[in-house]
Amino acid sequence: MSKILTTTYINPDLDGFSSAIAYAEFLNKTGKKAKPGFFGKYLDEIEFVMDEFSFGYPPKLKDISSYKKIALLDESSTTRLEPEIDLTKIFEIIDHRSVAELKEFPNAVVQLEQVGACASLIAEKFMLNNVDISKMSATLLYMGIISNSDDFKNPQTTNKDRQAAAWLKDKIKITPNLIREFFKAKTLIN
Repeated sequence: MSKILTTTYINPDLDGFSSAIAYAEFLNKTGKKAKPGFFGKYLDEIEFVMDEFSFGYPPKLKDISSYKKIALLDESSTTRLEPEIDLTKIFEIIDHRSVAELKEFPNAVVQLEQVGACASLIAEKFMLNNVDISKMSATLLYMGIISNSDDFKNPQTTNKDRQAAAWLKDKIKITPNLIREFFKAKTLIN
């Protein structure tokens, strides 16, 4: 089996970070060997969630030469990618933006959908394929949707985002107080 790296752009936000972690889980549970990894620093919103739930941090990437394939999440252009990434190894792109540089990724199967968060698209994969999701991935995806949608106040939020968040919320314990604390911390951070 080929080893797949799931990643996103350098210094990702919570949406890209959670999408890469959960998609690696999805791939592993559907018979493909995958591992999440990241370049740059973990932003404060990521640290808030990871620390709040006592989740272990995934590795920061140093050498990616051993990966045969790369799944790129929450990004579809080259401007924010780690220069070390061989674009021909990118076999899949899942993003929620309308702007993409698809010609730069000659071997990629692409899923571009204008929704509020890439995390919604990853949650949908678990839902549609009836794949069990871990509490960590469910929590991260839920918080990624909440963050990107500004708690569903962002006009780019869609019904798909709301449905994914509702499905995820049934699997985890998130209090309204935690959401308030998250946004309070995010405001102080920015």
